Amino acid sequence: MKRSMFTIAMITASIVTAQAATGFYAGATIGQARDDMAGLSKSTDADYSLLAGYQFNRHFSIEGNYADYGKQTYYTGQGAKNSSWGLFAVGYLPISSISDELSLYGKLGMAQAHTSTDLSGSSNRNHLAYGAGLQYAIASNVDLRAGYDRVSAGNGTTIAQSNINSYSIGAIYHF
Repeated sequence: MKRSMFTIAMITASIVTAQAATGFYAGATIGQARDDMAGLSKSTDADYSLLAGYQFNRHFSIEGNYADYGKQTYYTGQGAKNSSWGLFAVGYLPISSISDELSLYGKLGMAQAHTSTDLSGSSNRNHLAYGAGLQYAIASNVDLRAGYDRVSAGNGTTIAQSNINSYSIGAIYHF
């Protein structure tokens, strides 16, 4: 009995692994970034990101990205340009009750945000970053993604600390 249960478990695991898109992937997103700087700004601009990662199985990947959040203008008239480099652990939760191709995803990691301003110079800040969204496989090697990301920027001394919220859509190609 134990041996047959083990055999069934191994066969099931191999089927699930065969259906999951694993390996390297790359993609891009476009969207809208909002810089919420306490009392100084609630400015938005177009943003984009480039990403690459490795998906280990249907539920987990490691992903790196570069994001450009555009230029925000503060109430004072001063402008700031924000970008970041990040490394994330990404978890996927398939929603098979709706579609086998649809998954929720969440990501958590570290990002180094770079802010350059018209008057105060520039700063780099390493901070926790996170995101969440939906991912849909439209083909065996192509996914569409809609998501939300949050990164902290500014150093809190010469450049006020702010939170950048990005809402985006994009595509991913699995090699």
